[in-house]
Amino acid sequence: MVSVEEPSPDRVEPNCPLFGMCGGCQYQHGVNLSGGVFQMSVSMQRDWKKQQVMDCLTRIGGMVDPAVKDTFGTDETYGYRSKLTPHYDAPYQGRVREIGFKKVKFPTIYHGVDLGNVNPSKVVDVERCPLATEGINEALPPARQEARERVQAAFDSGDGKRVGKRGATLLFRETTEEGTVTDNNAHVSERVGGMVFNFKLRMT
Repeated sequence: MVSVEEPSPDRVEPNCPLFGMCGGCQYQHGVNLSGGVFQMSVSMQRDWKKQQVMDCLTRIGGMVDPAVKDTFGTDETYGYRSKLTPHYDAPYQGRVREIGFKKVKFPTIYHGVDLGNVNPSKVVDVERCPLATEGINEALPPARQEARERVQAAFDSGDGKRVGKRGATLLFRETTEEGTVTDNNAHVSERVGGMVFNFKLRMT
């Protein structure tokens, strides 16, 4: 792609400085026929989700022209994601480096970065996620710091082989009842309509 003369309505300006590199929100990334990457509009993201369900029902379920309703979503285009699972790779001498999501790889150059040379096995550091709720974004910095301190302390005490040796995944879930919860073993409640569902956090 040389230039964009008139952008499609489904091509929107990214609201995240990590767009094009962070793989935490795959449905936001679109690739045109010439290999250029762009952020898809919310309506286009929902169309892709619907198409993915239809493809699975056809390819795996053997259904012909399955009837799938349109994807239902919130009115918010950002700040709606109530679950976040950032990851960190195996620490080096007790030091946790990036905490975030695996990088994405595209055959294009975006804002001066050659995305074709991005190593998709590496993690991009995420200090804040525009898609996540405000409660999760408030809980993210202290949880990241705690993870780093816990792994470093274990390494310094000689117990590093058992704490985060291969890396780990942090779990954030904002519920309607308890707010933002980060304890994997906690039981939480979610209110949907007039019903309250109770479940273990790490099972969701």
